[in-house]
Amino acid sequence: LADSLRVIQMALAGRAAQRIREATGRDAFTITGVLNRIKQGRLVLGIDDLVVIDESSMLDVILVYRLMRALPEHVRLLLVGDPFQLPPIGPGLIFHVVASSRRVPQQELTQVHRQSAGSGIPAIANEIRRGRAPAFVSFDGPTPGVALIEAASRHISRTVIDVVRSLAVCGEVQVLGVTKRGDAGTETINSAIHRLVAADSPSLPGWGFAETEPVIHLVNDYDRDLFNGSLGRIRRILLMLAEGGPS
Repeated sequence: LADSLRVIQMALAGRAAQRIREATGRDAFTITGVLNRIKQGRLVLGIDDLVVIDESSMLDVILVYRLMRALPEHVRLLLVGDPFQLPPIGPGLIFHVVASSRRVPQQELTQVHRQSAGSGIPAIANEIRRGRAPAFVSFDGPTPGVALIEAASRHISRTVIDVVRSLAVCGEVQVLGVTKRGDAGTETINSAIHRLVAADSPSLPGWGFAETEPVIHLVNDYDRDLFNGSLGRIRRILLMLAEGGPS
C-alpha cells in the first residue's frame, strides 16, 4: 500500500475486529462503530483513505446500504471474504454478487494457510465447494483426518461425549454445533459436557460453571477490551461465606 493511504479496517463482529488488530498491528473497528464515528464527525474519510472490510460474505443489503450512504464517493473500498463461507443473516447476498462480477477488480487466493493439507480439511472443503459429497473415513480415535460418525439425533449428545473422551489425549478439544436447541443442539451438548467436567472439578452451583471450562463473551465491552466472541477459561472458583449463607 502507498504510504499516503490511511487504512480503515473493520468487520461485522467485535471479535473479528480484534483478530484484525492482532494480525496487522493496526486499529480495527466494527462496522457499526465506524458508522457511528462518521455520524458523530469523529471520522472523516477522503480520497486518500482505504476502507477494508473483512468477512464481507456476511454483509447484508441493509448494512451495505448504510455503508454506501456514509462513505464518500471517491473513497477506496476493499472487500475481503469468501462467498463459500457464512452468508449474511439479513437479506441479500451482496458479496456473492460482487465476487461473481467481471466488472469488479478482484484477486482470488487459492492456497489454504489455516489448515495443512495433511489434516484432510482442505480436500473435504474443496469437494463440498464443488457440490460433491466427499469421501469420509470411519472414526478411529485420535488420528489425523476428517471422519464421519453417523448417529440418530437422540444419540448425538452421548456420541459427542464418547468422541470427546477418546480425543482427550490430544489436549484441547472444541465442539461446534449448527443449532442451539433440540437433541442435537449446542444447549444439550453443552449441558452434557458440563456435567462431565463438573463431576471432577469445583463448580459454581446454580450458574453452570466449573473450573477449567471454556467461556465465551456475548457482548461488546470496550472498557474491558472484551468483545462478542472473546474466548476465555475459568481458572478458579472461590466460594465465600457471608452472613446469611453462601454468596
